[in-house]
This record gives sequence, structure tokens and C-alpha cells, in this order.
Amino acid sequence: MLYEQKRIIRREKFNTIDLLVILCGLTAPIGEKMNIYFPYFSKLYVFFGAILSLFYLFGFIINKRYKISISTRTGLYFLLFIYKFFHSFWMYFFSHKSSNIFDYFKIIIFMNIAFILLCCFKSKQNRVDFFVISFNVSFFIIFIFFNTFNTSDIVIRAEGVYKDANAFGLDAVFVLFTSLSLLAKTKTNILNVIIFFASIIAVFLSGSRSAVIGTLLGIFYYFNSMKSLKKKIKLFIVLLIMFFSIILLIPETHSIPIIRRLFFGSSKTSGYMNNVRLEIWLDYLLAWKKYVLIGLDKDYWHLINKYITHNTYLYFLVSSGIFGFIAYLALIWSNLKMYYKVRKSDIEGHSAIFSLFLAMLTISFFFDTLTLKIFWIIWILVINYNDEHSYTNKREKLT
Repeated sequence: MLYEQKRIIRREKFNTIDLLVILCGLTAPIGEKMNIYFPYFSKLYVFFGAILSLFYLFGFIINKRYKISISTRTGLYFLLFIYKFFHSFWMYFFSHKSSNIFDYFKIIIFMNIAFILLCCFKSKQNRVDFFVISFNVSFFIIFIFFNTFNTSDIVIRAEGVYKDANAFGLDAVFVLFTSLSLLAKTKTNILNVIIFFASIIAVFLSGSRSAVIGTLLGIFYYFNSMKSLKKKIKLFIVLLIMFFSIILLIPETHSIPIIRRLFFGSSKTSGYMNNVRLEIWLDYLLAWKKYVLIGLDKDYWHLINKYITHNTYLYFLVSSGIFGFIAYLALIWSNLKMYYKVRKSDIEGHSAIFSLFLAMLTISFFFDTLTLKIFWIIWILVINYNDEHSYTNKREKLT
């Protein structure tokens, strides 16, 4: 009862923290290419994230209401953050050659902002929707008015306002599944439907095979997790309509090369049987003695292979060593275990977030996502929903 009273009190007023959460959501999809129009615009997420961190920490010190319960999953995320924090300092001050400090602390900055957002979500659950809606609307506006394309191996790929189509693809996957989550929690909203439709087109136009594979796996899981046959039929019809709409709306000069890339690859080295990624992974795995204990500074990765790992799990192992890698696997296992423990008493929209989580884990096999802000945002969304599940179950047992 006391828990419920606190939750109700925290939903009453719109305050500065709420505004900062919205601003973080609006600026999170902004990539480097927006700096062409507005200088330093891509840094706004870090700027508002820093202000949010200061506001929240100040409130945490002076106001007891800001204190949150620490779950196993939140604790593991925090421990991983602390490990990466000290590990990055060690690498920068004792091992590095590069003078770009941001390269060493980029992951730490994104992890910190995501953790503060998680704390904000836990103290007031409405903020989850504030952030997600803000992010999705911002992504939609950027995709419609500022989207850019890049030609690679005769394939024209959408990059949004990023320098990499894969990063844009992961953002699109996030918008796709969070739109499904919003539609599951509320009555059908035309804006959410439009954004959902735009996100599917964005995933396709990105030409990112990892994003497409992750999306298909996530959609398959979400479809099977739906308990209502009527809702399953609705979703199937909507997806079918969107599939044919993509075929009709996108010119063949764009769509056919992308389809060929998705099924066969766009060059000899990007095919599924002779993919250059296989050679990259093998080189890094064979060089395990160079990084297994404390990781290897990125200035020396080229001695193993001229390409970076193209695999998030391998990236974590090479950059952080075996201890950081084990901590990361523990975080994954803890969230998988919690979801399957409480999935029968599903909160509306939770299965869509878990589908997003599965999509992200799949995408992580094919390219490095640790340095992307959206990667850590997905993590804190999953942790938050799992914790809400856990709290709901505890309340039900007490009543």
C-alpha cells in the first residue's frame, strides 16, 4: 500500500526532471550530419543528459523521494558501468596513444546518461512514455525532412543523420518496437501508426541486414507472445499492408538493390558464405592472448585486423577483457531470466520491449553497438520493464 501511494504521488506534477527527460528523448536521434545545419547539434543529447544528471543527483541528495530500490538487474548495470569507468581511465592514462579523450569515454558518457534516465523512470513511470514518444517523434521528423543517403556497392542506403546506415537502422528498430509497445498500452493512435509505418520503411531503406534479421526475429516473437487471436490477425494484416506499401512506394532503382543485398549481399565479401566478418572474427579470436585479461587499447586493434570486430560481444571482450565480458553476459542472463519468470503476467507493452531486446541482441552479433547511445537506451528500457514486472508480482502476492 505504501509503495502504491508513493507511485501515485510521483505522477501528479510535471517538473524539471520530466522536461529534461523529454529533451533527452528529442535529442537522442540526432546524429553527426545535423551539425551541417546546426553546429554541435549532435552534442545536445550529452548536454541535456549532463544537466539531467546534475538535477537528479542534487535531488537525490536533498530529497528522499528520489531514492529508488536497486534490483539485481539495476545493480549489475551499475557494476558494469563502474568497471567500464575505471577501465577506461586506466586505458587512457596508462596505455593510450591517441589524444582524443572522447574516444575513450564515449561509452561511459552514454552509460551514465542511460543510468540516470533509468533512475528517473523508476521514480516516475510516466517518464518512460515521455522519453519514448519524444524520441519517436524526433526520429520521424528527422527521417522525413533531413534523411541522407549513401551509395555503397551500387546500393543506395539511408543513413538518417548518422555517418553509418547500421546506426540509423538500430534507431529505426527501436522506434518500430516502442511504437508497438505504445499501441499495445493505449488505444490506437494515428500518430503512432504513422511512425510505426515510417520505422519499417526506415529499417528497409537502411539496407542493414542485421537490423532486418533482428526485426524479423523480434516481430516473430512478439506475434507469438500475443494472447489474443484477434490482435494477431490485426497485426498480420497491418504488416501485410505495409509490406505491399513499401513495394509500391519505393522506386525499383532503390528497392531491388537493397533486396539483393538483404538476401545475397552486395559484393563478394558481403555474401553470407564468404562474408569478411567471418575472417575478422577468426582473427580476433585467435589473438585472444593479447586482450583476454584487461582488454586491448583500440590503438593496437589494427595489429589484429584492419577492421574493428563487427560483433558487440567480441568488441566487449577485446576492449574490456574477460571480467568485463562476464559482467556483460551476467547482465544479459539476469534480464532474460526475469522476463521468462514473469512473462505469464505480462504488463501491456512489455512483450514488445522484450522483442526489441531480442532484436538488439541479434543485431549485436553483426556489428559494434557499444558506442551507440541507442544501445544503452534499449538496455535501460528492458531493465525498467523487467523491474516493473517484478514489483507488480510482489504487490500481487502481498494483496
